[in-house]
Amino acid sequence: MSTNQQKRNKTDAALSTVSTDTESSASQATQPLPKRSKVSQTLQFFLNKLPASTTYEKSYMHKAPLTSVLVTKTDFLITASFDGHIKFWKKSESDILFLKNYKAHAEKVLQIATNYQDLFLASISPDKSCKIFDILNFDMINIINLDFIPLAVCWVYISDISDSILLISDSNSNLIYKFSTDGKLLGYISSIHSNPTSIIIYNHKADIIISADTNGAIEYWSLSALKDLSKISSVYFNFKTETDLYTFQKAKSIPFSFNFSPNYAFFATTASDGIIRVFDFFTGKIISSYNESLTNTHLVDGIDEMEFGRKLAIERELIRSDFIKTSNVIFDDSSSFIIYSSVLGIKIKHIFNSSVSRLIGLTEPHRFINIALWQQPSSLKSRTVDTSASDNPLIKASSNNPTIFTTAFNQNRFYLFTNNEPSQTSDLDRDIFNEKPSIQEQKLAVSSNQYSLASKCILRTSKGDIHIELYPNIVPKTVENFCGLSSKGYYDGVIFHRVIKDFMIQTGDPLGDGTGGESIWGHEFADEFSSSLNHQNPFTLSMANAGPNTNGSQFFITTVPAPWLDNKHTVFGRVTQGIDVVLTIEKSKSDKNDKPYDDISIINVELLFDN
Repeated sequence: MSTNQQKRNKTDAALSTVSTDTESSASQATQPLPKRSKVSQTLQFFLNKLPASTTYEKSYMHKAPLTSVLVTKTDFLITASFDGHIKFWKKSESDILFLKNYKAHAEKVLQIATNYQDLFLASISPDKSCKIFDILNFDMINIINLDFIPLAVCWVYISDISDSILLISDSNSNLIYKFSTDGKLLGYISSIHSNPTSIIIYNHKADIIISADTNGAIEYWSLSALKDLSKISSVYFNFKTETDLYTFQKAKSIPFSFNFSPNYAFFATTASDGIIRVFDFFTGKIISSYNESLTNTHLVDGIDEMEFGRKLAIERELIRSDFIKTSNVIFDDSSSFIIYSSVLGIKIKHIFNSSVSRLIGLTEPHRFINIALWQQPSSLKSRTVDTSASDNPLIKASSNNPTIFTTAFNQNRFYLFTNNEPSQTSDLDRDIFNEKPSIQEQKLAVSSNQYSLASKCILRTSKGDIHIELYPNIVPKTVENFCGLSSKGYYDGVIFHRVIKDFMIQTGDPLGDGTGGESIWGHEFADEFSSSLNHQNPFTLSMANAGPNTNGSQFFITTVPAPWLDNKHTVFGRVTQGIDVVLTIEKSKSDKNDKPYDDISIINVELLFDN
């Protein structure tokens, strides 16, 4: 019997834990094909246990953009941000409860990791420290001061001592240090990688570590056998040349994250080339891949070309930033589906059948990045598929609201996707303000009161007057900006630089090409969305932007219903008179950049105030 065959026999028990729909290709070759109807029914059952809302239900704040979100087996949510804060939350069936906030690090939280039982959390930061937390008691129990800047952290279980240790890599060398939970240095490993180790994950069922370095090299190893694969009985190969583990080096791509499936039979990866890959753990072979790079992203139903272009622009900015390194891929509880963020939203795909998929968040303005999943209370996770599929109303009520938590590019919020649309919730405002404004924001609010808020205005143009009703009580910041700029004569002489027939007319840029303009505060300001204001009707006054929270001075007036712009552009007024003037401007002959051949300009803006 060959060595590989011996290894296969030793791992039969591990493979038997994989569901019928998620067995590895090696295992499938020796098993009879299941009935097609049963497969379809089972896949649909698992898909139905994942969020399906097209928009996020709620969002909660940190004081800075987030680096990661993590859900534990014990129903805790842990969120970390670029300002070094770590927050603990408790997930219930309907919402989350805030528990505790730690200023854990002086710099950004680079990575957080739990042990395989989800009892302890470790966090690392460029501030040369590792903090250890007791998750169940949401308490910091130890601080490890490091002599190096860490890059990756992972818990590994040591059966001889019935305890876990920490592996922490050095960002400036190939060394991986070993620490006990009480902070004692146990030694270091220098023989795994020749470059700094950026990813470390641990398969506790097989007692195998998988790591990757900054050059794209992947290694399977253990603390006892290190890289000697002949001594590792849990995998089906003796040499890396039998696997796809050289994929990243061949593609000259740098991996950003690895995550195991709950049954530990697979792991999924993100990388700098934008390709999502799913590996069979036992063979080291790629079983599926999805190209989510910019060059492979195309317009889909549900958004127009303008919105698609905006998403592509945000993606280019994301790729140039450190945020992209926080992207990840996760599995659902059945190990059947992967979930990951993309240019177009959050995608859910079956690991063997790409036709079984779902896209959520397409119409949202944010670029989601790091994600985590909660499917049901920990007390119910031992139920069988048949029990879960029963008609018991108590069981169904306890598992009908799975939640995807996600961070977003340049946002100090994390977002909750469930099976509830925002309109179904009791809160009119889905963005929860759970943080107090900073001192700078308070000063800004005080200084901004110098501008009076008009309730109406007359936009006097070279084609005639446009009368507009404003909404200072609903979107005060946006109206204040418009009134402040108007009162200073900022818009006087500014042209309509973009005119699109059957869509809108745009102005507000003193440069006249769509690239200029700034707010009264000299910087971009946040969006103000309200369920009572939308683009359902034509002749809506709305702010132009280059993405979320990038408002300046430019604005536009729609000429048709444009609901796809809702929650992407702030509505702050509606045309009450002068519709004919708007339509005259809209019909102007324009060049290939939609700029009218003959300049049409704003003469001035007259502000009208309530008595």
